[in-house]
Order: sequence, then C-alpha cells, then structure tokens
Amino acid sequence: MSKAKLSKTPWKIYEEELHNKGFGLPLWYPEPSPKGWDLQIGDVGFIEDGGFIPMFNACSGQCNGGWGLPENFEPFDIRTHLVSARERAIPVGKSIFSAGVRVNHATAEARAADFAEASFNFHTSKERGAFLFVRGGAGKTEVMNNKKMPLYMLKNIDYWLAQAEQELGEGSKKPEDFIFVRGHVKTTSWGVAAFAGSQSRHGVTIAAGYGPVTGNIEIEHSDANTANIDSRWGPEDSDHDVADQCIFVNYFKFRRRLWMKAIQAAAGPHILPKSGDSDDEFEVVTRDTESETDEDPVNHLLNYILTHSDAEGAVASDGDLTELLGVSMEATISVEPVNSYVCDLLLPQRHEWPSAEQIIQHLEQLKPEIEVVNGVGMISQEYAVRRLHNGPGFAGFQFGFTEEPEAGPSRTRQDVGMGGTHEGSAQQHAQSSHQSIGGAGLNDAETADVASAVEAADMAEAIRIAEAAEAAEVAASFDEGFPNIPDDKLTPAGSTTAQGKITLGDRTVDWPHLQLVDPDENDDNACVGSFHISPNAELIAVGYEDGMVRVWNSRKWSLVLRISNHHQQTVSSLKFSPDSKLLASAARQVFVLDVQEAREGRYRELCELRGLGEDVNNMIWDLSFSPDSNTIAVASLDGKVRIYRANDGTPIRILDGLQGLVSHVKFSPDGLHMVATSDSSGYIWNAYSGELLGMLDGHTGNIWSIDFSPDSKRVVTGGDDHTCRIWNVENGEELVIIREHTAPVWTVGFSADGNNVMAGSYDRTVTICDSYVGTRRHLLQFQRFTITAGAFSPRGHFIAMGLSDGSVKLFDAAAGVEICDLFGHEDHIKDVQFSPRDDMLLTSADDGCIRVWSLVDILRVHC
Repeated sequence: MSKAKLSKTPWKIYEEELHNKGFGLPLWYPEPSPKGWDLQIGDVGFIEDGGFIPMFNACSGQCNGGWGLPENFEPFDIRTHLVSARERAIPVGKSIFSAGVRVNHATAEARAADFAEASFNFHTSKERGAFLFVRGGAGKTEVMNNKKMPLYMLKNIDYWLAQAEQELGEGSKKPEDFIFVRGHVKTTSWGVAAFAGSQSRHGVTIAAGYGPVTGNIEIEHSDANTANIDSRWGPEDSDHDVADQCIFVNYFKFRRRLWMKAIQAAAGPHILPKSGDSDDEFEVVTRDTESETDEDPVNHLLNYILTHSDAEGAVASDGDLTELLGVSMEATISVEPVNSYVCDLLLPQRHEWPSAEQIIQHLEQLKPEIEVVNGVGMISQEYAVRRLHNGPGFAGFQFGFTEEPEAGPSRTRQDVGMGGTHEGSAQQHAQSSHQSIGGAGLNDAETADVASAVEAADMAEAIRIAEAAEAAEVAASFDEGFPNIPDDKLTPAGSTTAQGKITLGDRTVDWPHLQLVDPDENDDNACVGSFHISPNAELIAVGYEDGMVRVWNSRKWSLVLRISNHHQQTVSSLKFSPDSKLLASAARQVFVLDVQEAREGRYRELCELRGLGEDVNNMIWDLSFSPDSNTIAVASLDGKVRIYRANDGTPIRILDGLQGLVSHVKFSPDGLHMVATSDSSGYIWNAYSGELLGMLDGHTGNIWSIDFSPDSKRVVTGGDDHTCRIWNVENGEELVIIREHTAPVWTVGFSADGNNVMAGSYDRTVTICDSYVGTRRHLLQFQRFTITAGAFSPRGHFIAMGLSDGSVKLFDAAAGVEICDLFGHEDHIKDVQFSPRDDMLLTSADDGCIRVWSLVDILRVHC
C-alpha cells in the first residue's frame, strides 16, 4: 500500500470528516487496546491520536492495564431497558464517505456468490475527506439518553481527573478530555482512509474476503492529482470473525465554565466562585477561543448550555444532539445506487448532521430546556421526552422490537416525507453519476444542469451544483425546524398523544403518553371490560361493555381490527394464545379468531366454543389457553370448568362439583396442571386427564387472585381473609401462609425468578415476601386511596399498582422503592398489564380509556 504524507494528522482528518455522519465519534484505531481491552458501555477514558484510551469500566470496576480505580469509586448500574441493540446498523460491505465526496463510477469483481473486490472512482469538492469500509457489516449498541449517566459523570469527574493526573502527571488532562461511553458501533474488519488535496479525482480499490474468500480488507489508491492519502485496515488476523472492532463510539462529555476574576486574568480553569461571592467580582466566559476540541459537534451543545444557564459546568451526549437535530442513524444509511451490482456498497448521506453554524443556529431557534443539577447543566430529559411525543417525527413509540426492525423495506427518514428511496438498475456511466449526486431535492432545472455537466465530464461543476442545492435544502429545513415532516405523519390513526402527569420524588411534571382510540367512533368512552397484550407484543386486544372488540398493532399503534358481530354483552375475558396466533373473546359465548394477519387488517373466525350461551344467565368469568395453544379452559358462572379444542371448539370434558361461581382458571406454565378457584377453595387437576389432584383449602374468605410460579411447582393465592398462601401444585399442600395484611388481598404474583411473591391489599399496602419462608423483604405503603389492580412485570423488574383515584404507582421490585406516580385516568383503575419485555405499561380504568406508558421514557428521567 502506497502512502503520501498529509499536512494534518490522518486520524484528525478522519474524525472531523466522519463525525457528522451521526453514528458517533469515529475511531482511526478501531481495534482493542494492546492489552486486549474491548471497548464497552460504561468505559471511562479519553481519545488520543485517533484511538480510545480506556482507564476503567464504571459498571464492572475492571481496570485497563496499570490504571487503577479512582478514589471513592462506586459502580454504575445501567438499566437494561435503556439499552438498545441493532445487529445491522451498517449493512455488509458498506462504505461511508465524508461530505463533498461523490462516487461517479464503481465496479466489482464477483465469483458466484462471493464478493472479492470493489473499486471506486470518486471526486472530491473539498480539500480533504475520509471514508470507512466495513466488510461484515456493523452492529450498534447504545444506552438511550437519560439523566442518570450525566449525574454520575458530574459526581465523579474530579476523581477521574485526579486518577489520570496520578498516572500521567499533573496537568496532563482536563475534565473536557474525558468521555463516558454510552454506546458503540462494532464490526469484524474494516478499512479507513483520509485524504487531502485540491478538488480532484481518486481511485480506490477495496479487497475484502467474503464467503470462502478470506483475507483482510486492503485499501489501495491511485492519485490522479497528487492528492495525499493515508489509509489503514484491520484486524491483522485474516480469520478474525469477532465483532470487537469499534469504529464509532457514543459518549457523554463534560465542559466546565471558565470563571476568571478581573484581577486574576490568568486564573486556572478549575477556579470556581465560592458560594456567597459577589457576582461583579467575576467575568464569566465559556471559552477564550474555539479550541481544537470544539470541532466535536457535541461541544456546540455544551456551549449552548453554558451560554443559556448559570451552570458552572455542562454535560451532554451525541445522543442529545441527535435528538435535537431530528437526525437518526437510520436516516444516514439510505442508499442511492450508482451501479447495478455494487449499489449496496455505498452509503452517501444527505441527512447527516449539518454544519457547525447550522447546529448553533438550530439550537438558538429551538431553545431546548436546560436542567441544572448541583451546578451542572444538561438538556432536560423531561423536555426530550415531550419533544419525542409531540415534536417532529413522532409516529408513536413501540415495544418489544429493539433487536430487529419490522420485516420489509428499511424504514428511513425518507419514508416519512423527506424524499423517496431509489431502485438500483444498470445505468450508463453518466446516468450512474447523475444518480450518485441526484435525489437531493433538486428542481427540474437543477437536475438538467447536473445531467448536462455529467455528460460534458465536468464533474467539478456537477458536484458544485448538487452540493449547492443540498446545502440550500438543509438550510431551508432548519429555518422551519429540522426535519420537515408532514403533520399527518405525526401520530397514526388509532392512537393519540395524551397529556397526563408524573410525580418523581417531590416533582410533578406534565407527561405525554399514548391513548388508544377508535378514530371512526364518537363514543370513545365505552367502558372497557377486559384487555390483553399478545405474548409476542405485536397486538393489543380490548373488549368493551357494548360487546365490541378492537385490536391495535403495537408497532405503529394503529387500529387494525374492529369486531362487532359476536357479543351483545360485556366482553368479560379476552386472551391471546401463547403462540400469539389466536384470540379468544368471552361474554356469554366464546369465539376463537385467527389473528395471524391482524397487522394487515384481516382475521378469520375459527370457531365458537360449543354448548355455551344457551343459559342467558350463565356468563363466562375467565378463560385460559394451554401453553401449546391447543386447548382452552373456560370458567363460568354456573360452577363448571369446560375444556375445549381451540381449533374447532369441540368440547373435551366438563369439570364440575365446584362450590359456585368459578372466578379464575389457569394452566401451569409447563401445561401439566390446571387450577381453578371458586369462593374460598381452589382445585388442582391433571391438565391432560382431568383427574382432581388436590384442593386448596385454607382460606376463610373468597380467593381474589392466583398465580403460578415460573417453574410450575407452586401456586399463590390471595384472599378475603387478609392472607396470601402458597401451595404445592402436585397435591394442594399448603406450604407458606403470609399474614402481612389487615384487609383483603386483591392481587398476587410471583417474581420472574420465583423467589419472591407480591401481594397488594385493600389496606393500602403492597408486600414483597420470600416465597419459600414468607419473610417480608419490602413493605410499600400508600397514604391515600385503595388498591384496585396490580401486577408483577414479566421479567420481575417492576410492580405496578392501580388505585381508586385513577392513578398508578410504579415500583422498583428489587429495591422496593417507588419510581413514580402516573396520572391520566379519571376513574378507578380496572387492570394493569406489562408488555412481555417490561418496557411498556398498559392501564385501563372505568373512564373507558386504555393508556400506554413507556417505561423507557420514565427511566430516562428517573435517577
């Protein structure tokens, strides 16, 4: 590989040219440190000569090499709910070019399905540029913006500085030098290049091993106009297949205001005014001059915070800036092809971060709220959440899909009103070049000018015209608030952004969330009878007192099914099958629907369970699917439990002899047992044979709630006699009695690991007890209002309690502490349900509303 010297260090050119692509801070040295340190979320360190130098990891407490832990070190705990991962953030074989670089010709050599080599001829309209090539694609993992990480950085920044000075010498680092890693983009192998020179043509060849072809990425170049190019590739091991090469890092960083006394103009950067000092003794500046580090776009946000607040310092992240600019990483990887074969090799970006001047201008126009905590300012996360729901680009949040996007075409910013994507097809050289610089919002005259310039081989002029139009488009979009998105795309039909309130500690703030609505119905206050979230988290079914069943798609929060021809009474129970393919709705009758195509607005009536509905006084009280989705158990008012085949509604058996109304029926997670309750007793059957295995006798009042342990070996019940009892499923033996309450126990549940049980009582308390011995671990008390509903989240992180005033309390189950109060409903809560991934909470009340609360949003602002 030939090299020519650059006037500026290549790593600095590379960082500056690719930083505004929105992926994060580009690393010229992506490989792990010489001592094998693989960059991870929670790392604390600094950038030096294009590489990340780790000191330690704040989460694990592990140190890099000879580095030690700072004084007063306390580990940082990251909420897993805030961590998102995308395996294909950068698709296989993509190239990312800096602004001003236009590919006008690309070829590839291929043998069968193996890609061996690609070569690019490109022009640059700038004196310098950079590009990145990844062979095996790249995955991105990051922690969403939140309040907890900057507060941790604020608390510990001086200790980090002291530790660095101890290792490297006094004055070796400044607080501004440290980064707190919140995310990364990693790949298996890569090639990077930086170049400088006049506007010129360049040729680059990239050799990469695919399929049976193995080997490193190698970059070679030919200099058309004696441009200076430096490049490197890695890793050295040609068989390396571990994605531990960090090409971008996402981060928080800190900046301290410079306070200088008028008589001490040379005072150091760490001198801050003491409390009580007169304001007129100090001259306040944020920075004497724009330092080299101000080329980091995040520094513009830090300067904004210091300029518009009285904070002594500021903390911000690249994620804060991305949210404020309205630019997502996905928006930067839309492909505009230049060749029928290698169209997927190129990643020209039109929706990258704007220029420094435009960022500053946008921040001044937007005026994001600043929160100052202990003298340090940060972008308010409450403001960020409100803007997410109400501002540009909001199309509803979704849950359960953080790992893989929805099948079908990639969803980019273009899909919501910023220009269409293009289909690749074989083109002549001039047409390919036209495509590579087109699609930037040009009008007909500008497009004609570009085509004419290409045909005349005047690429410099073509690039100038295209970039001028592109710059005008970006500037125009920022004049009106970037990005420009049609109003009708802000919220999908079937949901609306509702305004409620949330109490965090002693603060109560306005809080946006979703309310499920039927856009074609005026009577949106019909009372909810029941609702259920499908196990795959894709659908939410709601049954109403007027017999209507509505189904929403949680990916877009759109109403996809409206079923009105089955029930004339209240829909008393509604359940999805464990495989999420079937939906059973119950009133006097039970109907089973095939909802596999519900997202497309279609369903099929599979069957009606036979023998029900003949007695007008016999209502279905509860129903349950077996774990294999083949069987349905139905509990009814007439004191019987009926078992049916789910696919055709054929009766299998009737279990009778119960004392009265059957209030609950449930299959064990392993499918071997079934439990039903009637009055103060419970019944355990063999789920396959119907043999009665035992009785749950011991309560002296009605049983109000039941739940199986995750291992299917125990069942917990809560009753009118103020007790919570745990039983052996094999024979009904009473194992534990918990007597922690002074009023009826309305709701019970096992934790995800089975070690704890939760019980919510009419006495306004919730207890969390050891499920094996009954010892109380936590007592959660309410000052006012009674508990009307409750649930343990499926993964055991949270407990939610609905109250009679319409509010909902959310607790950290492990710590036994309150997270927040949620206000939005206007009548007492009927039911609360968590999404399967613990990232959403759905609530229903007697006000006829279903509200959707994002737990991720809540955790962003919770400290």
